[in-house]
Amino acid sequence: MRLMKKEVARPTPTVRLAIATDSAIINVAKLKSLAPTLVASQLEYLGRPDMRMFIDNYLKKYNDKGDMIYSAGNIHIFRSQIDELLIDQNLDNNHIYAFAILLAEKNKLHPGLYQPLIFVSSLHWDSNFLLMPVAEKLHWTLLVANLKSLAWLFFDSLPNLTHRVVLPDVINHLCEKTLDCFEGDIQNCSLNVVNGIPTQTNGFNYGMFIYKYMEAAMLPHAIKWEELIHWQDEMPKFRAEFVYAILCVMIK
Repeated sequence: MRLMKKEVARPTPTVRLAIATDSAIINVAKLKSLAPTLVASQLEYLGRPDMRMFIDNYLKKYNDKGDMIYSAGNIHIFRSQIDELLIDQNLDNNHIYAFAILLAEKNKLHPGLYQPLIFVSSLHWDSNFLLMPVAEKLHWTLLVANLKSLAWLFFDSLPNLTHRVVLPDVINHLCEKTLDCFEGDIQNCSLNVVNGIPTQTNGFNYGMFIYKYMEAAMLPHAIKWEELIHWQDEMPKFRAEFVYAILCVMIK
């Protein structure tokens, strides 16, 4: 695993995936070490001998408390937090969020081990966008809420006025179910149709276009849609890339 330090920046933009009311997240910038802070050479903790041997050997390459050992999105576990786990210290949000992610990962590796679950965290407070795919009469469209500028963006690979009719109901339903969870008023902010985007010329690629719209909308720079207008011709390649990405995640 690649060694990282705490001063590494969190990736942006991030996507809101869940709703919660607390926001006590470790502030990486505030924890940045002015100089390396070495960890104890040996920790005393309980555990099976084989597990202890693996842990001790693995941790030998992480000698600074600021070394990042685990990262998943906005969740970061540093060497200092590993020590906190092993020697009975208080845990913070990152520990809890990491456990929830590992729970879901174990369920992927062993289907049926746990019941299906959704984990709700406070990480959404750091998010810039909310992605909301909308299925209406077998056609997929995409709503994107810009949570900083308070505007909705609408992507449609088969542009049609009738596809927009359901949007007010979708937004109202979201706001009813997430009352007071957003800092701004996303229920009454503007709704903008994104024009000049790549569109489909067949009747079965709408799902793939939603995938590509989501990917493009999350890039940290302005999108030059005119340079992407040939997506339809590249769909077979995009489908293969999608499958490849799924398989890579499974064997990581």
